[in-house]
Amino acid sequence: MDVKMLRQVVCRLLEQFVNIPNADGSKRDTLLIDTTGNHYQWLSIGWNGMQRIFDVYMHLDIRDNFIWIERNDTDIDIALELVARGVPKEQIVLGLQAPYKRKISGYATGELGT
Repeated sequence: MDVKMLRQVVCRLLEQFVNIPNADGSKRDTLLIDTTGNHYQWLSIGWNGMQRIFDVYMHLDIRDNFIWIERNDTDIDIALELVARGVPKEQIVLGLQAPYKRKISGYATGELGT
């Protein structure tokens, strides 16, 4: 897949998640989408009483024609969701895992040519 298609898949996927209603009305989920730098985040922002909420649920980057999963603080298997939407495993890097673990993950390592 080319970068334009990867962007579309990532944006549609994150939009699907951010639009799931949450039971707690004191916070709002939002997306930060930077198509110039190819950074994509799903955030939760708000208040819990006197405590500020600012959580990054997911952070994905697109670099060198790979989707890098940099953070996933959900129970959603984002890599499998990307594959289900047509992204080849060879274009998905589990950036939140140590490099030595990526080699046995079944996904790309992020090294060009792998």
